[in-house]
Amino acid sequence: MASPFHHFRRHQKTLLAVFGVIIMFVFVVGSALQGLTDPNRAAQAAANETVVTWKGGSLSEAELAQMNETHRLLVNFLAAVARETMSKNGMPIAPGFSTNQMGQIQSPGIPVAMNEQTLVETRLLADKARQTGMVVNDEAIYDFLENQLAVGLLTRGDLA
Repeated sequence: MASPFHHFRRHQKTLLAVFGVIIMFVFVVGSALQGLTDPNRAAQAAANETVVTWKGGSLSEAELAQMNETHRLLVNFLAAVARETMSKNGMPIAPGFSTNQMGQIQSPGIPVAMNEQTLVETRLLADKARQTGMVVNDEAIYDFLENQLAVGLLTRGDLA
């Protein structure tokens, strides 16, 4: 009685060659097909798609997402400065700063939640300010942080 592997042993060179060609085909053609149907590639294309245009420019989905992330980081930073000021028994006097009845920060002086419309409006206002010659330099930023938010209780070294 012959072994069940008798046919495999008899034709092993042929099978090895056939399977080798199949594997090469799968790796070459398969990776090319995967590149065409990759959902990440479609998402990247959508992220670069322009979603807002105006007379002076445009924004893509990725740029809006970056603006939103930058705003979130700024809110967190301003809230941290305000918390540090309050921990030193100070109370920020920045316009728009508010706390609730329990002393928790509700607004660090800028809107906490930003939707896409508000982000675009902020961008338009910033562009208009830049066109009219308004400049916000580092000195103005430190002045706001030290005198309005930190009310003199924190130094530039503390804020850096």
